[in-house]
Amino acid sequence: MTSSAGLTRSRAIARAGARPPRCSAPKAATDLFPAGRCPRAHVAVCVRKWQHCRVSKRIFISYSHKDTKWRRALEEALAPYARSAEIGVWDDSEIATGEDWAGAIEAGIQRADVAVLLVSAAFLASEYVAEVELPRLVAAAKTGRLSLVWLPVSAGAWEVTPLVDFQAAIDPKQPLDRMSPARRAEALVKIARTIAGARTLTDVANAMHVIDGAYEQLSDRVGPPRVSAHHSGQSVAFIERGSHREVEVITAADLEFLPKDQHELVRALREGMTEEYERWTTLRPRRATLTAREQAEYERSGQIMCQELQNLLDFLEQELHKSLEDHYHGIRFACRQLVSGVES
Repeated sequence: MTSSAGLTRSRAIARAGARPPRCSAPKAATDLFPAGRCPRAHVAVCVRKWQHCRVSKRIFISYSHKDTKWRRALEEALAPYARSAEIGVWDDSEIATGEDWAGAIEAGIQRADVAVLLVSAAFLASEYVAEVELPRLVAAAKTGRLSLVWLPVSAGAWEVTPLVDFQAAIDPKQPLDRMSPARRAEALVKIARTIAGARTLTDVANAMHVIDGAYEQLSDRVGPPRVSAHHSGQSVAFIERGSHREVEVITAADLEFLPKDQHELVRALREGMTEEYERWTTLRPRRATLTAREQAEYERSGQIMCQELQNLLDFLEQELHKSLEDHYHGIRFACRQLVSGVES
């Protein structure tokens, strides 16, 4: 794998006009990334809103209380990732006494980037799981709002549930309770790595949603997008419009062995791109009547959005070796114009 330091040097623009992070006292880039891993063009975006990232709860664990020991075992395997702030974990043990239990679970689902389901006969027998949690999580996965990882901890009739549409993290014929202690420990480490990759997969999916949206906004200048990205809950597929042919796919397995700084880079690019895209699309419909201040804001948001868009596409092409250049050259061209100050 090539170093992320090699990304986008020819395309980078100065971020002198970028907004300061909204969080106070972000970490220094030298503390956040090992030497040489974060390119200078990325430093500002890499540290943006870092404190917010550290406290966000992004992994939702759904389980039966009869399987609490398996939840604890998984959280132990996830601890190195949580400690380094690559992920934040939430389950119902965090609900305070007297708190609205159903409301807290709903809020946890809404915040989640990844849903992890610990599947057993007890889990599948739960009415709340069957009628509320599982349908909500499956629907969120199928609409691309989050990634779904399900882990068979003991035997259960998963094949007659919506989980039949999703690949299990391990072979359901060999759930955790049938493994030797040594093999189980090895499996839990692998599953934790898969979950970390799934979180970054959701970041990629959300970033591609912004890129596809920007492409649509600028299609009057460069033509319609050739492909669109679809997050199925376990992969991001790039589907050719018209033929519906899958031209490329990204899975959690493509991302789980990335170094820590590259997980953080994708997350920071996604957050920065989303923030600027929302501001840019808010102002764009009124671009003919913007005040001077609003025009400057509109242009700056478009330039920052496009810089981060270019960086993300470069990452997918150069670091993950995904063949996307032919499919996104139109938005790259339009963004080069925005970055150079051409009227958008």
